Amino acid sequence: GVTHANDAHLFYLQGDAGCGKSWTIKRIIADLRKEGHIVLPCAFMGSVANALPRGETLHHLFKLPITKEGEDLLDLMLSNRLPESKLEEDSELASIIRAASLIVIDEVSMVHRAYFRIINELLQKIMKSSLPFGGKCIVVTGDFKQIPPVIEGAADEKTTVSASILS
Repeated sequence: GVTHANDAHLFYLQGDAGCGKSWTIKRIIADLRKEGHIVLPCAFMGSVANALPRGETLHHLFKLPITKEGEDLLDLMLSNRLPESKLEEDSELASIIRAASLIVIDEVSMVHRAYFRIINELLQKIMKSSLPFGGKCIVVTGDFKQIPPVIEGAADEKTTVSASILS
């Protein structure tokens, strides 16, 4: 079943390439939608989002800010200067997110950890809850052995690793 809005749940579905993560997620999405639930699948990259049923990019779904040339998300995060989402609390999209039973973030290993902070703060704001991610049920999928976060101009492995949510 689906969790109640008061419960905060974050699940990680991990597995090697070809083990069935995508099949499992698509099945969960289909089953929940068949029961009338709103499910919001998304991914960092458009090509990954397009492989999900009615998937969207993280930037589109959560109205994430685009960093300016030369800005480093990790520096902005560590200095508490992260830009906020552009999503308005009273918007139709915010209402859909509030009504959603599940948010799926695919290929999570590609997502900079700063975006998780922005998404967490946004969901707490629109859900009016201090629970992690505003109490929304979130499933993240991926394989940290396959694809690291996308860091434009990363000069070394340390830069990429420090951007990972595993850091």
